[in-house]
Amino acid sequence: MESLYMNTDGCDSPIEGKVTGTIPSWLNGSLYRNGPGKFSIGDSSYKHWFDGLALLHCFRIKLGRVTYCSKFVKSETFKRNMAANRIVVHEFGTTAYPDPCKNIFQRMFAWFVPESLTDNTLVTVTPRQDFIYTATETNALHKIDPLTLDTLEKVNISKLVAVNMATAHYHHDNDGTLHNIGVMFQGRPKTSIFKVPPPSDGKELFEGAEIVGSSYSRWPFHLCYMHSFGMSENYYVYVEQPLCLNVSNMVLSKFTQTSFCEWLQWYGNEKAAFRVMDKKTGQIVNPKMPYMAGAFFMFHHINTYEDNGFLVVDVCGYDNADVVNDHYLKNLRTEVRDPISAGKARRYNLPLNAKPQDEVGTSYMLENSLAKAEKKENSILCQHEELCSEAIELPQINYKNYNGRKYRYAYGAGGDYLNQLVKVDVKQKSCKVWKDGNLYTSEPVFVPTPGANREDDGVLLAVLYEVAEPSNKTHLLVLNAESMEEIGRVQFDVHVPRDIHGVFINDKPSD
Repeated sequence: MESLYMNTDGCDSPIEGKVTGTIPSWLNGSLYRNGPGKFSIGDSSYKHWFDGLALLHCFRIKLGRVTYCSKFVKSETFKRNMAANRIVVHEFGTTAYPDPCKNIFQRMFAWFVPESLTDNTLVTVTPRQDFIYTATETNALHKIDPLTLDTLEKVNISKLVAVNMATAHYHHDNDGTLHNIGVMFQGRPKTSIFKVPPPSDGKELFEGAEIVGSSYSRWPFHLCYMHSFGMSENYYVYVEQPLCLNVSNMVLSKFTQTSFCEWLQWYGNEKAAFRVMDKKTGQIVNPKMPYMAGAFFMFHHINTYEDNGFLVVDVCGYDNADVVNDHYLKNLRTEVRDPISAGKARRYNLPLNAKPQDEVGTSYMLENSLAKAEKKENSILCQHEELCSEAIELPQINYKNYNGRKYRYAYGAGGDYLNQLVKVDVKQKSCKVWKDGNLYTSEPVFVPTPGANREDDGVLLAVLYEVAEPSNKTHLLVLNAESMEEIGRVQFDVHVPRDIHGVFINDKPSD
């Protein structure tokens, strides 16, 4: 396992892989993946998997041949750390060495002043016109040249809209509109959803960003942890889960050797709340009768859509937030370890037509679903339905054609800490599994067959990691998304550390 979290120097010059099996002739484009690639700098080391310096990977597929290269994102965090030869910028689970010139309150501002937040964009890759952007959970994006992987410029979301931090998971419409959710923690914590219009000639790619709507946190002195949100045709939805940043704990820690992650506290006796926002008006739906559920934790929404008066919300859910601590590197690098917490595909059905005057005890059920909702005194209590017996994380769907719409299939990584790929049939509540017992896997990325009529007509692309010594081989796997059978794979004689998220971009048709 330790080899999944080892430093690498990157691979600036493309190397060609050895193909076995078949690469479909129509599959021509680039798979970009993002994740941590450097876990120690000088004598200092990061503590959490979410902390390592961002390394952008590219697998280019052309006429059955595949090359690989990678480069570090040249963020200000990267530059400052390299210049100092030690970690000097706080990350999610690692506190940098205290600056002796700063007092307790100045160290606090390093967390709460947007200009002081890390810009280590190691989580996702978002396409925008002719460029790609890397993102993380703060307020930073980096514009990347998709051909050279060079870092071109930084985008500070806080200078475009009134949020201090935004999630790494941008939703996008087929016309190029971007949507995201962020928080403002100056004053009472507030969550806002913003959108960025399609790019147009002569304008900056993020010009015209605007807030759609906002809602104050139900906890005046706590920030709820959010990593993603859902979006249907007419609504946004996000979960106020009971994993919160406790400001009191930050004060008591004196802002010295305690990380952001350690300031998060799980309130298992509190319920989770679904906040539904109208995309046109920005108003919260049923603000005085919120949609609640038993305490659960999640990183990722799978999909959200409207069905017969319900908002169907599918997530990768956990009973608690132990998975956050499971990803400390000291836990991941040991061969003798407790099992990593497993998330399951869960469905919550939120009745959009429920009214405050409905009688207490009124039950709301969507046909062919076991997920329940019931009217309580001042809320709607929602109970989830489990969609698959297998664990699943890092979910993907046929995004272009089914995001925000009724769908049938989801894909993800699962098993013993992501050593298998899973296809979930959310209609039949069944699943298929692919596994190679000696390899670990990345998130699968779905690529539809050109002109496909079926939802699952396409392939899955996933990176496979060897962990047996000397662990110097990496594979790109190509699966038939319908049958979950291997079509081909490409072997590279290079060490690639485990990444987080990625995207496939088709080559543009030649003139």
